Amino acid sequence: MCVFAKKNSSALPKPACKNEVPFVPANSIVRRIWQDRNAILLIFAAAAGEFAYNRSAHWLFFTGKLPNDPIGRLFSTVAYAQSIVLAGEDEAMAAIEKINKIHKAVETERGMEIPQWAYRSVLYMLVDYTTKAGKMLYHNLTIHQEEEICRVFMRMGLLMGIKQLPATLPAWKKQRQQHLMAYTAATHHTTALYTSYRTHLGWLRYHMLCHIQAAMCPQAVLVHSGIRKHWWAISLLSSYLHIRRSIVGRSTVRWLMPPQYQASFAAMGTI
Repeated sequence: MCVFAKKNSSALPKPACKNEVPFVPANSIVRRIWQDRNAILLIFAAAAGEFAYNRSAHWLFFTGKLPNDPIGRLFSTVAYAQSIVLAGEDEAMAAIEKINKIHKAVETERGMEIPQWAYRSVLYMLVDYTTKAGKMLYHNLTIHQEEEICRVFMRMGLLMGIKQLPATLPAWKKQRQQHLMAYTAATHHTTALYTSYRTHLGWLRYHMLCHIQAAMCPQAVLVHSGIRKHWWAISLLSSYLHIRRSIVGRSTVRWLMPPQYQASFAAMGTI
């Protein structure tokens, strides 16, 4: 979503009023995933890796907000995404309008437009990692649920004015691969972002981040990163996901977040 915004409250948006139409139906798999703190951690751990290798990463350095405070940006981005996915129709539309204004202000300040393919790349990450997080947490998703995830985010993209979006899940899968092949590369911005991740997370949390990326990121990203899948790390992640609602699991997921961000993390949803 919007990585240029000022740090915002991470509290969940108010549920739609009784007579208000929700942006995403109450029984939607998208809503279930985006209310789950574990899912959000998986989604943004993976997206942090792919962001770093996207050819549009230089936009993140124009304001300096993401490199200087990557975890704070995580929470502001989550807040904006949840303010759309979990809100009523009117509140969601207001959030989309605000995001568009923020992007336009950044473009005006820099004197150039954010390319359409960069918007699509971010949107496609959300579809991909929302789907993968759902599969990891809930064991499997039906084809209808995967289509629903794609449909929700494509609608969001259309309302943001993003062009040339796919109309179906198969078309999205094709475009996703095309974007990965065309717009994934290691640059000096990649190195700077990973240095920032390591600095803000510390050694152990940083390596946990890398192992989550190894489990979730496409091969087109991993081939540049040098991050390799280790069976023991996959097993450890799988074991945690099975016990995530136990006392041990709740303590573990809180530990994964540095102390200064734990209150913001607690406000993101349920475990």
